Amino acid sequence: MRLHDLARLSLWLDEGTTSLKMRFTLSELFRYTVVDNVPPLYYFVLGKLGSWIDSDFSLRLPSLVFGVATIPVLFLVAQRLFNRRVALLSSLFLSLSTLYVWFSQEARSYSLYCLVYALSLLFLVRWSRDTNARWSLWLYVAATSLMMYSHSTALMYWGTNQVLFLLVCDWKRTKKVRTWFVAQVLVAVLFLPWLSSFRTQSANYRQRVSSGPLDYNPGILIETLMDLTSMAPLISNEATGLLGFTEHLRELLNLSWFLGFAGALAMYFLSWERGLWRRYLVAASLVIVPLLGLTLISVLAVNVYIDRLLLPSTLGAALLLALGTQNAFEWSSTRNPKAWVSGGILLLILAQFTLSLASYYRLERKENFRSASTYVVQQYKTNDLVLFVTYAAESLFNWYHPDQVGRIQRTGIPRSFLDPPISRMHL
Repeated sequence: MRLHDLARLSLWLDEGTTSLKMRFTLSELFRYTVVDNVPPLYYFVLGKLGSWIDSDFSLRLPSLVFGVATIPVLFLVAQRLFNRRVALLSSLFLSLSTLYVWFSQEARSYSLYCLVYALSLLFLVRWSRDTNARWSLWLYVAATSLMMYSHSTALMYWGTNQVLFLLVCDWKRTKKVRTWFVAQVLVAVLFLPWLSSFRTQSANYRQRVSSGPLDYNPGILIETLMDLTSMAPLISNEATGLLGFTEHLRELLNLSWFLGFAGALAMYFLSWERGLWRRYLVAASLVIVPLLGLTLISVLAVNVYIDRLLLPSTLGAALLLALGTQNAFEWSSTRNPKAWVSGGILLLILAQFTLSLASYYRLERKENFRSASTYVVQQYKTNDLVLFVTYAAESLFNWYHPDQVGRIQRTGIPRSFLDPPISRMHL
């Protein structure tokens, strides 16, 4: 699914940033923080791949690999917390998640962000449940530190880990709590080299991108949950073409999502086992805690409410759906109505996933810089001047037509403008 149409669409503006920053040295990645709000890990990894990356396909392929690698990690997490049945279902749901497929096909850091967070979660669970697995604690520190260098919102998921620790560990064991505290201090120390750059990035975001505090309403929460579960087409217009009708389509899709999500959530609560209630809360916390944190920041401080920033929470959404439909495997028992209800909900969810993915593959969801740059080359005449108003657009032109770099006279944002801080007066 992730290989399908990987290079069909042109790179878009944010991927242009990737094509630019992957060529930066490590010191430049720490210095030129005004370019975007992504820490250096993803660009550093792409830079190490060097000349191997020379096409849209190869630029996006690492994201695909990171996205696919997250699936077995989630399987191991679910198996440790629950059972093989939940592990299989959660892996299936993450595999079919339209939102996760989307960002596994984009040359941005999101799928790497999810992978290192999934590893962080896996090692947290292993260490908390096995007193002899001390190596898991150090692997947790390593994975969490890498997560902090994968995206600027990783602090939310580091905070989520603190909640998860209280749920999966016997916090009355003071020695284990002290060891956990030491591990968090070590993560914080390893983050210190990036702290100054992180603060600069945050200031630049507030100045250049922020649209003011979020005007929150329940509709925003519903749309976010629909995106995280991917149980309704992200773009209803594409679903219209697939289904062949338009009347009341949006209402029908919303109702379909509500029945599937609410049904799975109801079965999630009905399937609670007394001795496992903390583990059930782990799945819910993976969605609730980051969502609450992002909402509070956006309402009280600066608006950063973008659904893709919650992409690691698709792991929690997959777990919730798996816990709500796990009884479907007991359908052979005629005396178990839960199994038949869970089976019906599972079929509805799978149908919704199928429609959502089919709509996604029909969507022209990116700006066509590939065609635009070709048009510029074809129309350019001697003494013409090409003006680029963003560094990403110029980078995309260079990406698609490196042979034209010396021929075409152009101007754009000089490299000195990448030096933070940048102000309106400078512009």
